[in-house]
Amino acid sequence: MPTAAAPPSRVLAAFGLRGATVTVLPGGQGSSWLVSPAPAPAPAPDAATGSGRPAAPLVLKPVEGDLQAEEVAWLAEVLAPLCVAPAHEVGFRLPAPVPGPGDRWVVDGWSATTWAAGEPGPAGRWVDLLATARAFSTALAPLPRPGFLERRTDPWAVADRAAWGEQPLEVLPDQRALVDGLRQLARRGDRHPRADQLVHGDMTGNVLFAEGLPPAVIDVSPYWRPAAYAGAVVVADGLLWWGQDGGLVSAAGESGDVGLVARALLFRLLTDVQLVGDGCDDVTARGAQGAVPLRAVDVARYRRALDVLGGAGA
Repeated sequence: MPTAAAPPSRVLAAFGLRGATVTVLPGGQGSSWLVSPAPAPAPAPDAATGSGRPAAPLVLKPVEGDLQAEEVAWLAEVLAPLCVAPAHEVGFRLPAPVPGPGDRWVVDGWSATTWAAGEPGPAGRWVDLLATARAFSTALAPLPRPGFLERRTDPWAVADRAAWGEQPLEVLPDQRALVDGLRQLARRGDRHPRADQLVHGDMTGNVLFAEGLPPAVIDVSPYWRPAAYAGAVVVADGLLWWGQDGGLVSAAGESGDVGLVARALLFRLLTDVQLVGDGCDDVTARGAQGAVPLRAVDVARYRRALDVLGGAGA
């Protein structure tokens, strides 16, 4: 069920999609829309350049505020070379951002990218998903640290900093033992310092798989952490929401490092603490059983993941 309104007609027109069919895409926060152009004998003139726009579907997403608009624009610029890189060589497809009038990456609070074929979901694809995480981190390695990271105050950014000991965050008494246990495991990773770089911190549900095509990476969530952390978040999600066990930890290579996975579990836990604490009605996690509403932090689920991780690192 969508959690945001569909893009208005003026936005569709700005991207050359007047009269297009709009359908909400599954997954994520229910705010991405597939916009399929109406059949036409010839491409409509592009509103920005006057040239013909290919009759291909786009994905439109809402952009909230100046800081998120800055993030969208920055990613559009720095990821542009990867969008046109040979997918079979780099190991992934990356949808290209599509500018609106005046070459703007955000038009009336909306951004657009090309549509990529494929289905999300890691079930039966863990090895391929982790390989995609490694390939994407490798491709991102040369990129600089964006200035907007330190200015983000959304629950995910706060949880990221708190998980890495860069910012305090209070938790409820019944959550403290769990947090302490995860922090104890996380300190194991401190024995082997790793260089930070740009990573995609939410790949589990944001990689699309299609027969005969390299995986497609979508909805890049930028963080500045070790390269293997992208895969560690995938492992953490597998333990939490997909019923995975120590076998996934062992199969993940460097991304299965106990310290990194513990940081990833802390990241997920501290995000849930904030979202549930704010009383959000639409907080969900997606796992083997589909979308799971979170009315309270599922401490038992995190304890199980902690036990599995502790056993894997014994």
